[in-house]
Amino acid sequence: MLVILPIFFLGNPSGHDFEFHLNSWMEVLGQWKLGILYPRWAAEAHYGFGEARFLFYPPASWALGALLGAVLPWVMVPGTFIWIALTAAGFSMFLLARRFLSCAARAIASTRFRTRLHPLAFAVQEMGYVTPTPIQAQAIPVVLRGGDVIGSAQTGTGKTAAFALPIIQRLGAHGKLRCLILEPTRELALQVEEAFQKYAKFTDLRVTIVY
Repeated sequence: MLVILPIFFLGNPSGHDFEFHLNSWMEVLGQWKLGILYPRWAAEAHYGFGEARFLFYPPASWALGALLGAVLPWVMVPGTFIWIALTAAGFSMFLLARRFLSCAARAIASTRFRTRLHPLAFAVQEMGYVTPTPIQAQAIPVVLRGGDVIGSAQTGTGKTAAFALPIIQRLGAHGKLRCLILEPTRELALQVEEAFQKYAKFTDLRVTIVY
């Protein structure tokens, strides 16, 4: 709640994109008042030319926004909407994390996910990762628990990420030398160093290579 509290007083920080959705919610509420339970056409879109906006966007999103607008002042709707969305996201992360982590660890993971304070998530998203490969799905939970892993997979299956991501997660913040990666060739060492730089981009961790 503290993370989004300023939004209630200073407005939302998402600019034009959030304004677009807010206008849609107002349009839906207006059509509800006219007896149209399932709006399809947004008359005010495109400077009055309109579009079939509500056929393309998830109904749960615009329906929730319109419902909030019906019971709250519009200035409070963006913050309330974000709070509901982040709470649902944290709950879903908790359900996922309990498959791999301890009770305390999954509570921390869901809280961090809800508050969007995890820099590793931003790096993974920026690199376009969506679904873990088999080697990643099997290795990452074990490394996060502090276990030992011996893995083998074909080239291009994300083996570096399978150990790099949980290592960065466990390191947390910058400190003394705590992790040493050994590679048989200079070329592989350069590839791993480059990968670590990308994964740790939004952290204060430092990565270096030694030949």
